[in-house]
Amino acid sequence: MSFDVKKVGVFSRRAFIVTILKLLAFFIIFGRLFHLQVFAHKKYLDKSTNNHTKSFVIPPKRGMIFDINGEKIAYNAKYWRVIFKGKKKNFNVVQKVLNTLEVSQVQQEYILAQYKKNPFEEFVIYEFLSQSQLTNIEINIPSLPGIYAVEGIARYYKDEIAYSNIIGYVRTPTFDDIQQGRSEHPDIKIGATGLERVYNKILTGIQGYKIVETNAFGHKISDISTQEPKSGEDIHLTLDSKIQEFMALLANGGKMSSVVMDVRTGNILGMVSSPMFNSEKLSQKISQDEWQEIAKDPQKPMFNRSYQAKYPPGSVFKIIVALAALENGFNPNKQFYCNGKHRIGRQVFRCWRTQGHGKVNLHNAIKYSCNVYFYNFADYITSSNIKDVAVKLGLNQIYSSLPLTGQAMGLVPDEDWASAVKKFWYKGDLVNTIIGQGSVSCTTLQLATMISRIAFEKKVEPYMEVKNNIFDSLPVSGENLLILKSALFDGSNTPGGTSFGGRIAEEGYQFAGKTGTAQVVSKYVRLGDEYKIEYEKPHGLFAGFAPFHDPRFAIATIYENGGYGASSALPFSRKILYYIQKLYAGQIEEAENFRQQFNVQK
Repeated sequence: MSFDVKKVGVFSRRAFIVTILKLLAFFIIFGRLFHLQVFAHKKYLDKSTNNHTKSFVIPPKRGMIFDINGEKIAYNAKYWRVIFKGKKKNFNVVQKVLNTLEVSQVQQEYILAQYKKNPFEEFVIYEFLSQSQLTNIEINIPSLPGIYAVEGIARYYKDEIAYSNIIGYVRTPTFDDIQQGRSEHPDIKIGATGLERVYNKILTGIQGYKIVETNAFGHKISDISTQEPKSGEDIHLTLDSKIQEFMALLANGGKMSSVVMDVRTGNILGMVSSPMFNSEKLSQKISQDEWQEIAKDPQKPMFNRSYQAKYPPGSVFKIIVALAALENGFNPNKQFYCNGKHRIGRQVFRCWRTQGHGKVNLHNAIKYSCNVYFYNFADYITSSNIKDVAVKLGLNQIYSSLPLTGQAMGLVPDEDWASAVKKFWYKGDLVNTIIGQGSVSCTTLQLATMISRIAFEKKVEPYMEVKNNIFDSLPVSGENLLILKSALFDGSNTPGGTSFGGRIAEEGYQFAGKTGTAQVVSKYVRLGDEYKIEYEKPHGLFAGFAPFHDPRFAIATIYENGGYGASSALPFSRKILYYIQKLYAGQIEEAENFRQQFNVQK
């Protein structure tokens, strides 16, 4: 046998190359397997697991909100909803769900449009399922891949109307909300307005998770594990739900605001801004048309008139002016003659009583609300004197003691302000300021604080959270406060007083206070038929406290374009002061019988 050396050499080289290639392929495969087993193990284990499991966020229970007596104002309850969960959109299956639920065509179009824009893997198709809807979904789930019926948590309110402008409402977060950290998941609602928004962070809580096993079609087989959520913190407010709901009942949709305070603690027991809106509907399920109706309502039901709106205080401001005069040495026994008008230069300023009041002193000027008497103060005090006392009584400022955002500061003008803004200050400007007109403005909340400070003779601060508050003495003369309060009492309890028509005659429940009527157009028009347009009518105001001999409660009320304060703001305030005194005196049955008289349909 002979060998072809050349052929053997070629074969050997080829065998060597093949062997090298085999070894190289082996190491590549081995290296890849090593990488998969060691370095990529977790990644592919997760992918494998995700093929047969689904993770669901469990929304935490939002913290509850309680009133001063422990009554629940805002709370939570479970409900059923249907969701789609999947990385790829499936319009056919969502459409089938909507048909199964018998959703109207208009609603279907809106929901599908929202689904198209949804950037998340999870989409809530429909909420608040009825029992029959829930049953239909569960029956059809085997033919609806990616569809789950799950429990949700909804926000409810003790009275969905009465607290709307204070507590506010919650809403579903947008993609921007999640991107900016306002919510961690589209199913965890956030505070949209009011205290729900202010306290959102502590009310929200921490989400939990549930992992479920699914089959190849994505249908749930069983629960694997659950991490329970942590509920948000509860909030305890100073509001008294009985007072708050009675105020809302009496407001009855009128354009007005009112604040009730405990003068000893500064606690706000009631704060109503009307008209109001349905916070429960906004927090749960509302159509686009319903939202537009609320948002575009010219009456602005979502605007809190109690602390966001500024008004001329009218004759209520005379309380401040009278105290400013007394603090600057004015003799309260000094008399001026009122013939119904007062001339300063070429300008004539009128009294509300055309025929005048005759000779009056300070006490009767407050009692009868004589404009002419107060016009004369322009010769005795300055704008700075007035502003100094106004600030001491709580005007021209924002209260840091309150968690309320968007507070209006109001304005008590003086010559320094005028030189910076108007470039001039005339005596007529001072006269207008003296009667609470011109540039002077304040909020209902500020007037309630003002009358609380006068009643308690301390620097009362308004609060909405329950605390043990101690206040400094009011930095004004106690003797002057007594002079002022005596006049306010007679103005409410003796014939001729501007608040006499709304007095509480029952001994021990009498109040002291001052009505006001503030013009909103720069012309002199008597009330009545002369006002052809609603918005030309003056605002009606009242500020007072009760009981007079041992002050406990203060109230300020403003009716926009309500006309005389005595015929609009006073009757409302009188009812509240009577009810709250009876309630806190332990006369529960008598108080509730009184309240029942006004239980009209809201």
